[in-house]
Amino acid sequence: MRNKISVIYGPVRSRRLGYSLGIDIIPLKTCSFDCIFCELVRKTDLLTLKREPHIPKDIVLSEIKRVLDNMSTSLDSITFSGSGEPTLNSELEEIIKGIKTISSIPITVFTNSSLLFQPEVRRALSYADRVKFTLSALTPELFYRINRPVNGLTLEMVLSGINDFCNEYKGELWMEIMIIEEINNSLTEMSKIKKFIEKFPIAQIHLNRPVRASTEPGLKIINEDELRDLAEVFHPFKVSIV
Repeated sequence: MRNKISVIYGPVRSRRLGYSLGIDIIPLKTCSFDCIFCELVRKTDLLTLKREPHIPKDIVLSEIKRVLDNMSTSLDSITFSGSGEPTLNSELEEIIKGIKTISSIPITVFTNSSLLFQPEVRRALSYADRVKFTLSALTPELFYRINRPVNGLTLEMVLSGINDFCNEYKGELWMEIMIIEEINNSLTEMSKIKKFIEKFPIAQIHLNRPVRASTEPGLKIINEDELRDLAEVFHPFKVSIV
């Protein structure tokens, strides 16, 4: 377990989530992807699909209760994100359930979608009020180039998991697409993604771009006008440019 004082960060003001309290239940740079756009600046320390109780639920719930008990500002979301892929914590379900026993604040989970093929992960996420999943390519070569997944994880597994989750989930479903200039910024690639997701009840699609330092030097940043053109592909979904 990492050496850090708290699993809590924030609260921070978010355009989409309002006043959000961040929860980080994964050691720094523990992930199933080693994405070229990762803003944590260094390569993934532990590239894995193995779920473990990285930050035990008792520690997480104790920290959350302590912070909530001493907070005077009202919150709009308790949000799982941070240093790695939150679904790699095998106690995620118990943590979400535990939060709901002490708070009525909506729970949001950000996931890179890599573990959605596992029924226990989909079950854990089913207790969240909102889930934002990520998918940035439908072409296998682009998927491997952008996300650099752990050995054994295929695009087909990711797409199967997204399909099952989106068809099962009863909460508010959001999606993020990371757009990288000269890699996946074509109308053809976005049209492939649109065709794949068009049957899912996605409330919001966020088009994002790597604007901070990343593990891959020299990534080109797509401009706002081109992002707006790509957003048109996803009509009639509600699309925002991040």
